[in-house]
Amino acid sequence: MSAYELKVLHLPEEYALIEISAIMAYPSQADEEKRHGLALRMLLKLAAAREDSPPKEYAERAPEFSQLLGSTLGGLSVLHGGWSKLSEVSAGPGQKKGVEDELWDRYQRGLAIGEVLKFALFWGLSFRGAAKQYCSDDAIQRLKKTGRPQYYDPKSIANFWPFFQPAAHLWAALVDGERKTDPVDQYFYDITGLSGMALTTFIDWAEGYRQEAARRMPPRGPRRPIIDLNESWIIT
Repeated sequence: MSAYELKVLHLPEEYALIEISAIMAYPSQADEEKRHGLALRMLLKLAAAREDSPPKEYAERAPEFSQLLGSTLGGLSVLHGGWSKLSEVSAGPGQKKGVEDELWDRYQRGLAIGEVLKFALFWGLSFRGAAKQYCSDDAIQRLKKTGRPQYYDPKSIANFWPFFQPAAHLWAALVDGERKTDPVDQYFYDITGLSGMALTTFIDWAEGYRQEAARRMPPRGPRRPIIDLNESWIIT
């Protein structure tokens, strides 16, 4: 199994979405601990929400959910050096934001990455060139005045590109899909807002972007593809 392969399609969709959401929020291997911590926090919040569901529904789903939660916790305990470390993981290393705020921040950054990747592929530009063109759009200039200019500044986008590059194709596919107006408020565990589109469709679109980006070389500068197939996420 590749270090960038995520095997989740055998899981119930809501659980698969947690794992995909965490990958999209923290796709870099350097952020593995943050990624696992976020997945755990989303899973625990989903567990709490399940307790508030109708008793019959909760009773039907409890065994399935307990098995998944136990498997996740066991894997995390091994990854982070034992059960005593899990409280630190669940809080997040240096984490001061709640799950919703954390997802909102990563969602905005990821959408910008997805939009810029689409610009790069459509116009045949380097990523930096595409970021400049994307951020010069009139609508983006208006958005920069909303108090969150870092999401629409070409230098800022270029700075966080390396951290999102392994999942840029997933964000590009999300830009194409039908998103909810505020997915974090409605489905905190579903950063992708995929409830409005088929998961398999999203994955197919993402893989199309991944393959196309791997074939594209920037017109100037180092002759490296925009996305490396060996260092980008594939969902199976």
